[in-house]
This record gives sequence, C-alpha cells and structure tokens, in this order.
Amino acid sequence: MTPAINLAKTLKLTYTIHEYTHETSASS
Repeated sequence: MTPAINLAKTLKLTYTIHEYTHETSASS
C-alpha cells in the first residue's frame, strides 16, 4: 500500500468518525 493510498484511507476514516460523532451529538 502506497503512502498516498494509506493517507487517503486514514482521512476517509477520520471523516467518517467525525460525521458519525456529529450526527450522534445532534440527535441527543
């Protein structure tokens, strides 16, 4: 796996977690 792909996957994961956290707190 190239660093670029690894970085993209990491950013995607971070973005997904951020969105999930935002949705959860918005529903509270």
